[in-house]
Amino acid sequence: MMLFNIFVALYAVIAVVFLDNTLREGQTIGAGRWDMMRLIGIAACSIWPLLVAYAIIVALRGRLPQSGRWML
Repeated sequence: MMLFNIFVALYAVIAVVFLDNTLREGQTIGAGRWDMMRLIGIAACSIWPLLVAYAIIVALRGRLPQSGRWML
């Protein structure tokens, strides 16, 4: 459970950093205007760390012996 909490905290930090960057870019370029591209950028900042974590887990599962797969 401790490892899960560490991963959740790491995900939150990464997502917040990139979300902040996207929001600041939108304020600078769009002068506070909310358009579709800005919303897509904000959604992508929230989703991509999960996709990276999923890819890492799938890659690690492929390397583990059959008896060790229960751990992931």
